[in-house]
Amino acid sequence: MEIFIRAEVAETCYLDEAAHWIAFGVVPTFWPDENGHDERQNVDAHLDHLEGLASPTYFPIAPIAHRFLEHDDAADFARHMTESYGQTVKEARDAVELQVELHKKYYPAAGDPDYDQDRQNEFERELSALESELESAMAIAPFLAELDQLVEIARSKLFTALVQGKLAARGIELLPSPDDGPMSGRFGDIPRSDWRMSDVAWPLSNLGTGEDEQPRWIAAQVSFSELMMLVPQPDIGKSLRTLEDFGACLIARNAESEGEAVISARATSRGAPKQGGGLLETALVIEFERRAKAKVLPEKLESIWAEASEFVNRTFGQPLPRSTAQRYLKPVLEKNGISGARPERLPN
Repeated sequence: MEIFIRAEVAETCYLDEAAHWIAFGVVPTFWPDENGHDERQNVDAHLDHLEGLASPTYFPIAPIAHRFLEHDDAADFARHMTESYGQTVKEARDAVELQVELHKKYYPAAGDPDYDQDRQNEFERELSALESELESAMAIAPFLAELDQLVEIARSKLFTALVQGKLAARGIELLPSPDDGPMSGRFGDIPRSDWRMSDVAWPLSNLGTGEDEQPRWIAAQVSFSELMMLVPQPDIGKSLRTLEDFGACLIARNAESEGEAVISARATSRGAPKQGGGLLETALVIEFERRAKAKVLPEKLESIWAEASEFVNRTFGQPLPRSTAQRYLKPVLEKNGISGARPERLPN
């Protein structure tokens, strides 16, 4: 027996969300922001990241992955997905190496044997957990390669529909802004002529390159209802089920074995790993606590966010959105009496 909970379907979906519908039958669900609107329509949130706010994972299909995979041991896919948080081998290995590097750099001996031993034990526990994630990531690597290929096929079908005008898309177009002024943009219809396969950044849902090397279109989306009219059912074969409707949920049984309980182990995503393998926030807070004590923090908040972004990019080799910097550093700044540290959301 399987229980399905009702969910509100999103009006629009990012490009890879559309591809996952075509390939696996994964439905994009409504994602409310603090005002009750779908987050996909929040221009300011997208401008903060310059990309789509979410990219689909394989967690939703983990319990039925055997229907897509040719490997005999695909039954272990769900367990390994959960234990690895869906990371690639490179991501998991980078997290292990980063854990060791940051431990050496930011956790020198304090001179207290008991305290030093506790920190060493904590480091070893965290390292062991990361190494287990790496083992699971290595175990599912061949499965992910097969699923990635199915997504590529779905992307090609979606791209063909967009180029041929069978499916319309919209995205956020950046608008000219004054020097040092806030970035602005607005949703607009993406012309068919703008679609080039080499210009599509699928996981980011971005398209093309405009001025200052910024994306030409950000957070490209299609109407899910129009997508369903074009692709009424995904590539996966269907199976007959008996559904019992209890209002807030549906209980399903296999048609061939009605009355028998069919228990399906479900992998649940415990959330994507934090940036830097979970250590980025720790390193950033320690570094800026040091700067605050040394009284070398800039007076302006914008300069602090810029320094935080520069530190993360230099240390971790990845960007740091301003909203993330605000969230991570808020306790440090408030502790040191720096006003205005609370993140503010721009109005829709």
